[in-house]
Amino acid sequence: MHHSSMFTVLQQEEDQELEQQCEDAVYQIACTRTSYSIGCANQYGKYLTLTTKRQTTKVQNSMAPKYTVPVITNEQQELFNQFEQSVDNKNSQSNIKNEIKDTSNQVKELKSIFNQIKVQSQSDMVRCIRGDIESD
Repeated sequence: MHHSSMFTVLQQEEDQELEQQCEDAVYQIACTRTSYSIGCANQYGKYLTLTTKRQTTKVQNSMAPKYTVPVITNEQQELFNQFEQSVDNKNSQSNIKNEIKDTSNQVKELKSIFNQIKVQSQSDMVRCIRGDIESD
């Protein structure tokens, strides 16, 4: 055998081996696709079954227990009343503080208006209109 014919035979064998590997890979991909589709369908079926069961299962209502002893004791009620009064007092104090702030702001605004009127009333034009200043 010649060197070139031996090379050709080796090349053909490599080509056939490579072709076989490609066919095997394509087959594995096709099998995986098929298996994956079936797996997805199976999981979706399980999901639908569970969802249907959950939505159609009757819920059992349990009755609330009947207490023979009061839920809250007299001491607890007294503590709650004291707490409620302290909250009311704090709210009342907060409301009073807000009213004082509002009143203070109103007084400041009135002082500012008074000062503006005072300055305007002492202007030359106003005094001239009143006749306090004689025109030249």
